[in-house]
Amino acid sequence: SDRIGRRSPCLALGSFLIVIGFFVLANSSGGGGSVWIASILFSLQYGFGDTVSYIAIRFIVGAHRSGIGYGIYGVLGNLLATVVPLVGGFIMEGSENGIDN
Repeated sequence: SDRIGRRSPCLALGSFLIVIGFFVLANSSGGGGSVWIASILFSLQYGFGDTVSYIAIRFIVGAHRSGIGYGIYGVLGNLLATVVPLVGGFIMEGSENGIDN
């Protein structure tokens, strides 16, 4: 994105790829092909989205506050990585697709 000077399109493309990847996973019938397609889309998203978003923090908060920006970015990412699987587990446990069913 720095070579072409377009951070926003790269972030938008990364977001689009992850939405499509989750759509493919949600609509798969358990076949291996859909998992491979979703994995490829997630890999592309990490290349286009995550790397650009991490670099863009310095430009969003300014060079003098980049340490605080990276810290907040890390805290939010780790918080989401902790809470979202727990919420998903509780939802799955309460649904008809839970372990006991």
